[in-house]
Amino acid sequence: MKRFALLVLVCASAATAQTYVGDAICGACHANNPYTGFFEGYRNSGHPWKIFRTQGGVPAANTWPHTPVPPLPSSVNGSPVTWSDVEYVIGNYFWKTRYMNRDGYIMTGVTGETTQWNPQNETWSPYNPGTAGTFDCGSCHTTGYNVNGPSQHGLPGIVGSWAQDGIRCEACHGPGSSHISNPGANPMPGGQECAACHYRDASFRMPWGGGFMKHHQQSEEMAHSPHADAMTCASCHNPHKSTVYNDGGMTTSCTDCHTGNYLVAGMESVACIDCHMPLLGKSAISTGQYVGDVRSHLFSIMTEPIAATNNTYTEGSNTFWNQDVDGKAHATLDYACLGCHLGFGDNLTLEQAAAFATNIHQNHASALGDAPRRPASLRLTSLFPNPFNPTSTVRFETDLPYIVRAVIFDLAGSRVKEVHTGPMRAGVHELSLDAGDLASGTYLLRLTAGNEAITERFTVLK
Repeated sequence: MKRFALLVLVCASAATAQTYVGDAICGACHANNPYTGFFEGYRNSGHPWKIFRTQGGVPAANTWPHTPVPPLPSSVNGSPVTWSDVEYVIGNYFWKTRYMNRDGYIMTGVTGETTQWNPQNETWSPYNPGTAGTFDCGSCHTTGYNVNGPSQHGLPGIVGSWAQDGIRCEACHGPGSSHISNPGANPMPGGQECAACHYRDASFRMPWGGGFMKHHQQSEEMAHSPHADAMTCASCHNPHKSTVYNDGGMTTSCTDCHTGNYLVAGMESVACIDCHMPLLGKSAISTGQYVGDVRSHLFSIMTEPIAATNNTYTEGSNTFWNQDVDGKAHATLDYACLGCHLGFGDNLTLEQAAAFATNIHQNHASALGDAPRRPASLRLTSLFPNPFNPTSTVRFETDLPYIVRAVIFDLAGSRVKEVHTGPMRAGVHELSLDAGDLASGTYLLRLTAGNEAITERFTVLK
């Protein structure tokens, strides 16, 4: 657990007088340098968008990198809401969107009102109706947070103050005033590690309630996993890239380390994470009894037929996930198996799941190879008509949310024009190809989603 203990690095005394300069200055050097050109990727990740100030104005259409401007609650405390009533938007990256009023209080409304927007499936949920909605989340939503500082912008609903909205460069790397004065001589002092925000319990227990683990507790789960002593977050993640939008945030796959034949007969298309990192956590919504919206980082699966509700313990008013005598914790079969095999025509019981899961990689080994073969994350189903003039339709599928790009090239490989760049949810999609400005000839359409790409020829006839 020591590697993932809650850690906030204390800067050296010489660094305590440093000030925050803002990520725009960081980007001046780190945007286009081929060795440090991660600034654009970081700006497209979720960290900078933990909180965004609108100050009573309507956000621009391209404010958030992967999501449109969210709708507003229809009413709060019985009154209609307009953008002139909103001081800050919280989130709106993938999971959820909340709103702060002009006094800095989170809009919670009253019973019967829904004030939380869920971009991932475009639904509304209630959020703590009837409560005051004080915003005391600055430590993990802002940069340079001071819990004892005056309320940000003098807004009474906000606890503390900060240097910059969102988790920006200096939240993790420390204040940069000395570094920018002489970058070669003054390295960044360091700020917070991942565990400073991706945890929920100071004793590194794992809070559980409502059928799911709480969100933002990956560090506790990792600390109780088999990987605790050998890996860090950065072993698999690039913190400057999005993981949920598959924009390069994952740098390592399971089979990079776990070599050998792990395929299970009849489950060749199932990826390691589908079972070993089930959606055991919930940030905003659940789509099934055992399907949340945040992947577990426990990795190990308990193969005994013990239900999740029997794998918890209570201290005071809080419920926590069990650990074994060695301090290790395990995902239960209701999440690892029943999340998929419940309600889809093959309603397994826990006992049946346990019988199959015990020594599953040995007892049910597949003869098809030594690595999981997940279906392609991007599948082109049609480009029709082809040839065409002047328009055609491209149909394709994605298995997860992705930033999808569609670009037309000529046969010499020169870029002709961009058709689409933007986030898309998992599912079936269509794009229209307009060749009105193209000469007759054959071209290449290149579709990319995450790290996968497909190229398809098409012909324009005029």
